[in-house]
Amino acid sequence: MVKTLITTLAIMSVLQVNSQNTNVVTLTLEKASLLGIERNVNVKNAELETEKSRFQLKEAQSKLYPQLEGYSTFSYYFAIPKMIVPGEIFGQTGLIPIEIGTKFDWNNGFKATQLLYSQSYFTSIKIAREMENLSRLSLEKQKEEVVLQISQIYYLCLNTSKQAELLRKTLASTDQLLEITKLQSQNGVIRKVDHSRVQVNRSNLQTQIDNIDQLYTQQLGLLKYLIGIEQTKDISLT
Repeated sequence: MVKTLITTLAIMSVLQVNSQNTNVVTLTLEKASLLGIERNVNVKNAELETEKSRFQLKEAQSKLYPQLEGYSTFSYYFAIPKMIVPGEIFGQTGLIPIEIGTKFDWNNGFKATQLLYSQSYFTSIKIAREMENLSRLSLEKQKEEVVLQISQIYYLCLNTSKQAELLRKTLASTDQLLEITKLQSQNGVIRKVDHSRVQVNRSNLQTQIDNIDQLYTQQLGLLKYLIGIEQTKDISLT
């Protein structure tokens, strides 16, 4: 019974650790760059503009093909138009009015057109093609800028993390030195002012660590924004 309980607890512990690990996004520089190209807001906006320009070009080019339009109209006349004609036509005397048309009129059919030549149209095609090329170049430029920004922030984060690690090692050594100087001060081996000096150094180190941790958090936040990752997600750089 005890072995079963221990085994169950061990499995639950492993599952919990794995669940926690799945919440951490591990990023290499290559993966971060690819995610940035895929998710970055500025890149997405540039892609939309490129797609818009492409559709505008296709729409302009489509007018070169024959255009077939269907139409249908229905009309109702409250008062039918009348025309005055000589009555002799109908075996009557004088002038008589006759109705022209009917109260209801329904027309439908198809209309085909073909553009043969239009200088203004071909000019608009040229402009649309140039706009499509410009938007495509703008998209590529935006991708390059995002990759460059991600690379700079990525290495900056690694450098800041390394600095924080070195400061923590120095802090650990300072804590050991602080304990030694405390004993030496109590035994009269060194002056209290020497021990106090170590305490001040330790306090300064802690302040530096707090500041660099805050800086690292800000840098990670900027990196998440560039990549398009939620700010609540934890990331690990390798």
